[in-house]
Amino acid sequence: MRLLDTKFPSNFVGIIFMEYLVPVIYVVLLFVLVNKIKFFRLAELPVWVVNILLGTKMVAALAYYYVHELMYPIDQSNYFRAGKIIHSSLSESWWYYIRLVFGPSGGFLDPAIFEFAYLSNYWSHTGNYSIVRFHAIARLFSFGYDLVHVVLMGFISFIAGVLFYRTLRELKMFRPIVLALLIFCIPSLAFWTAGIHKDGLVYFGISICLYHAYKMTKHRARWSHVFWLGIGILLVTTVRDYLAILLIPAIVMLIFTLLFPKGVFKKFLIAYALGGMIVLIITEVPNDFDIYKTIAHRQWGFLAEPGGSDFEVKKLYPNPVSIVTYFPTAMFNSIFRPLPWEVSNIVQIISFLEVSLLGLLFILAIIYRRHKVKWHPVLVFLLFYSLSNLLLIGLLLDNSGTLVRYRSIAISFLAIILLYFVDFKALQYQEEVVADD
Repeated sequence: MRLLDTKFPSNFVGIIFMEYLVPVIYVVLLFVLVNKIKFFRLAELPVWVVNILLGTKMVAALAYYYVHELMYPIDQSNYFRAGKIIHSSLSESWWYYIRLVFGPSGGFLDPAIFEFAYLSNYWSHTGNYSIVRFHAIARLFSFGYDLVHVVLMGFISFIAGVLFYRTLRELKMFRPIVLALLIFCIPSLAFWTAGIHKDGLVYFGISICLYHAYKMTKHRARWSHVFWLGIGILLVTTVRDYLAILLIPAIVMLIFTLLFPKGVFKKFLIAYALGGMIVLIITEVPNDFDIYKTIAHRQWGFLAEPGGSDFEVKKLYPNPVSIVTYFPTAMFNSIFRPLPWEVSNIVQIISFLEVSLLGLLFILAIIYRRHKVKWHPVLVFLLFYSLSNLLLIGLLLDNSGTLVRYRSIAISFLAIILLYFVDFKALQYQEEVVADD
């Protein structure tokens, strides 16, 4: 295990002891925080359940860290090293640090600052640099111990889960304990969003958007809701800029249908159809915006990356025929890969089993379908965002390992939606449930 730099004891036993002691202290402090602050009290769930959910996130974060130490140690260590370099700018100036962590990346800087950005190796890649930003911030609290960063990212993912629970609980889709298990224990959502990678930050950003969009329409709207909604969108845009193209229209439609809830599903369909037509028209008019070129070039970039779990895909060209005709294959790849004969490691085995269970849920939703389904705006938002996300992933990716991670949020949302359609009384919300203490 790596120790970056510290003023703690230099002998080997002391280093190993502190490497584990400091993260444990942080975990204990986070448990105290969760039990003291009202925000973390999940309605209709006892406190001990909340503590178990937090513990689950901590375990998932550690599992992610050690799996990557075993399989991809160089990638993980490079991010830690880059965060250390950006954090070291504090020795020169607080302003340098603030500019490097919170300012835009990829442009030219004052030579004194650019030295830090250049040495990080990720300055020109906005998405990857978002992980560097996280490490640079985490090092303010970690004393250089890797596992503290792991704990902090796990806690961010836990907060995201809390935001989702507080939003979806008001829809009364499931019993509270069922809803909590779905949000915190679906394998993809639990594992991929708890680790130090872009997926956890995307999950956090979406949860902020959903929670505050719902609050500003169903309760008294405040400028703080608008502020946090903007922060959520900015976070997702910074981590994976192309997701903003999917998230912003979905959020706009969510707010609109929350305010005017009649015919929610139809309104989403019409809005997305009109949006697609507008994109086609704009692209045909000479300008700098060309969605076909953007998608094709992004795919070419992924095709050029080496990988051990690649599958054969059709190379896209920047025209509507090439891209639109590939939609069915793209959706198939994003949902059903890896196929049984493509599975090559334990992570992909789990993903394959999860996709199989998703197929089982789809069958159950047909056989035991609810006779009365209320298309709540939040539910429709999750559906349209998930499907559009899966479609885009299928268009871009040719690697099962990358695909499993990229689709983790969308595929989990679909699982929640499918389970909602299944008419099992044991899962459904009961009005007689006693409120939380």
